[in-house]
Amino acid sequence: MVARISIGSSLYGALAYNGKKINEGKGKLLVTNKIFDNGTGKMDIHRAVEDFKCYMPVQMRTEKPVIHISLNPHPDDKLTDVELATIALYNMKFNDKIKALRKAAHMNQQELADKLHIHVTHLSKMENGHLLPSIDIVQRLMKVFAVIADNLLNDSEDSVVELQNHELNEH
Repeated sequence: MVARISIGSSLYGALAYNGKKINEGKGKLLVTNKIFDNGTGKMDIHRAVEDFKCYMPVQMRTEKPVIHISLNPHPDDKLTDVELATIALYNMKFNDKIKALRKAAHMNQQELADKLHIHVTHLSKMENGHLLPSIDIVQRLMKVFAVIADNLLNDSEDSVVELQNHELNEH
């Protein structure tokens, strides 16, 4: 895996560079987090810029506030969509991770709920952040998506403690 890291001042430039690759079929949009995704696999560059601007401070003292990190697998590397999505999971909230993994596996909520042996409304509440899963469901998620617990629970140091407390409160 080759990483290319660049720093600049043009948010549009960084998004347009990647958007062009995606829209020409030379790249793939696997997961989005808090930016619009119309589900076509194409990127609306202008919409993405507007979505990103919501998270950037209006007054910046930094000359070059945009960091662009590009992970480019070697042509011989064969990573699945789920493996690439797992790489993207770092620093995402638990509920966003479930949704990202589900989308990368090309499953709808009902299909994942069936694999987890839970009701679709239960999954929906987990994906919306209104419900923490039991340890049993975390284990099923690990099995379905072939990920380790750290990849699911690393959004904060308290994740494991929160999950354990949730389990204690259920019984």
